[in-house]
Amino acid sequence: MSKLNYQKPILTCPSTNITPIITIVGENCNIKCDYCFFHHKNQVQKEIMSIDVLDLFITQYLELFDGEVGFFWHGGEPLLAGIDFFNHIVRIQEERKKGSHKIHNSVQTNGTLITDEWASFFKKHNWGVGVSLDGVEECHNKFRKDNAGIGTYHKVITAINLLRTHGVTPGILQTIQKSSLKYIKDNFNFLIEDLKLKFWGMNIYDDVAGLNDILTDESLSNDDYFYLYKTYFDLWLDKGDSELVIREVDALTFGLLGRMSRSCTNSGTCTSFMTVNWDGTVTPACERLVSQCSDIAKSIKDEHLINIINDKKRIEFASKVNSLPEECNICEWKKFCYNGCSSIRLGGVQGKYVYCEGQKRILSYLKKRLKEYNISH
Repeated sequence: MSKLNYQKPILTCPSTNITPIITIVGENCNIKCDYCFFHHKNQVQKEIMSIDVLDLFITQYLELFDGEVGFFWHGGEPLLAGIDFFNHIVRIQEERKKGSHKIHNSVQTNGTLITDEWASFFKKHNWGVGVSLDGVEECHNKFRKDNAGIGTYHKVITAINLLRTHGVTPGILQTIQKSSLKYIKDNFNFLIEDLKLKFWGMNIYDDVAGLNDILTDESLSNDDYFYLYKTYFDLWLDKGDSELVIREVDALTFGLLGRMSRSCTNSGTCTSFMTVNWDGTVTPACERLVSQCSDIAKSIKDEHLINIINDKKRIEFASKVNSLPEECNICEWKKFCYNGCSSIRLGGVQGKYVYCEGQKRILSYLKKRLKEYNISH
């Protein structure tokens, strides 16, 4: 293993650390969502991170970052690693943490494997649990089917109820495609009235790289983008519930109210993530950018984490991600947008946000509506 070249990690954005997104089973998943960015790959080949690699990463990460830190456990479907693996996570973190550490764990799951044992584990160890649910049954089952082609809606609803029975409040992540726009109002009512949610997040489907040959017409246009945000915002205002938060709408609203956005998409914090694959390969970038920066990936089995983070090529790539097109620098919405998600910029990370025009329109609309409602803080 190489000697340490630096004492401290080089941070390239307003953040106190670099959050790891850990794909402990790689692309392996027990269902086959049509819009998944792993859809074109072999998702049935089972790969699980070894305990040695797990220990190595957690140990080195906690050596580099103090205070409050978060670990995001992803896949594929991370629960395929098994509950014994998750017990090892907790054990190793407990053994390696220092007095200054406050560790948060979150897992993103499709929900179909949740059992009483899993729910008890998450409650006992105070884990955050994100469950993927796209809305009402017809909307959810359109693209979220298992390998036999059967919709997963009822399994997911059962999992949500089971988690709640054990005192775990799951966060919901909703993926939006063009064909799901017709369900916006139904989904809004379903999520807040039937599921009694106070918070959920959205993922917008956009296949900029053209990797998915199944959903060729499902990417949102700028008009779709504006319609989605406008509709959800208006429904939120009409509801009049100050405790209700739709993550992406909330992020833009926060920016307009002069606060720091709680979304990486709109806060210029794209480079505050690293992706750790099951085999120990660390790419010091968000998982959505891995395919665009393979030359900065290195194995933690060969290179210490500090050298991977502080490598010259990583710093250069981060600089490209953080650089903005000239028109962004003179745009009135710059500090509320930061050129959007760097994984969906036209022509690569230095290009313009694919939803630039939609973003301008919705920010202008939100500003006007907030003024009408005299919402200023």
